Amino acid sequence: MIDKMGDIWQPGKGMDIEEAHPGLFVFRFFHQLDVQHILKQGPWSFDNHTLVLNVLPDAVDPREVPLFNVPFWIQIHNLPSGFMSEKVGKNIG
Repeated sequence: MIDKMGDIWQPGKGMDIEEAHPGLFVFRFFHQLDVQHILKQGPWSFDNHTLVLNVLPDAVDPREVPLFNVPFWIQIHNLPSGFMSEKVGKNIG
């Protein structure tokens, strides 16, 4: 994964990846716009595994950052127009 994610994401200003703990990786981007782009374009996966991403504040142990949520976009076809609302979407999702 360390060798591939930079090729997949292609951050404009570059990035570093390190395995902080077994199975826990820290992606360090050199420009905030790259971070925003990666987070906005997700969800991401590698080798059929979902990548759970979060921002790591300075001087925080990566094991302390919550990694419980992955935002997903869901598209539902042929939904009657009366059901196209935020409330219905939250109930379905």
